[in-house]
Amino acid sequence: MSTVFASPSNLSPWQSALGLEPGGTLGLIDQVEQGLEAESFARFADATALSRDELAQVTGVSRRTVERRKEKGEPLDAVLSERLVRLADLYALAERVLGSGAAAKTWMRGPRHLFGGKTPLEMTATGIGADEVRKLLLRTEHGVFS
Repeated sequence: MSTVFASPSNLSPWQSALGLEPGGTLGLIDQVEQGLEAESFARFADATALSRDELAQVTGVSRRTVERRKEKGEPLDAVLSERLVRLADLYALAERVLGSGAAAKTWMRGPRHLFGGKTPLEMTATGIGADEVRKLLLRTEHGVFS
């Protein structure tokens, strides 16, 4: 994961929706290990215009599990927290490459031939797929289209 936070102004809207705090990679690791607050799941869904069910599907969690944690005041587990941070990082990269948050949201939902007709969002369900999405965005950013 390439996300590093230097100051509050460097947080993308996607990272802010998760309640991430600036502080570099070690701070991010601590936040993930401790678990993001359960409400961050709903805030991220709102920021990305995904339904809670869609976000649950791509992060591999049941919506009820998230709701239960929220009701009990418990944080999300480290696995789900890391998946959300990975998604936020990809949305931030897409926004940088494509020029706007709206373009990033549209792009993440558009089927890609390169991904066998799957959307970049669907690809993020696994770390390997998320890496492929990142590679495509970086190639696009650098003008490499082959």
